[in-house]
Amino acid sequence: MSTDNRAHDVRQAYWFVYTPAVEKNGLLYSRMIAPFESEEEAVNGMELLNTRFPGPAKAAVGQLTYQGVRSVEDMEQAFRIARGDLADELAGPDPRRPVDRK
Repeated sequence: MSTDNRAHDVRQAYWFVYTPAVEKNGLLYSRMIAPFESEEEAVNGMELLNTRFPGPAKAAVGQLTYQGVRSVEDMEQAFRIARGDLADELAGPDPRRPVDRK
């Protein structure tokens, strides 16, 4: 693998997905999975989460802006990690299920 020394622009916009909120101990929790390079990829992730975990709480998409210079290689790694985090969330147990404490 070659090293790419190019850098992303200083104020580059990216997309994120919030998982459906889960209530624990009276508080709502949601996980932010980011960054996604395109809105389309983030919306697809949101739709997959909403299909996998149906109910009143829904996943959502938002946009964020990174400030500072980041190498293309670093950003590509961040995109891969976000896709892996989304896959883990989709493959994992339903976070709304009560925990069986024996």
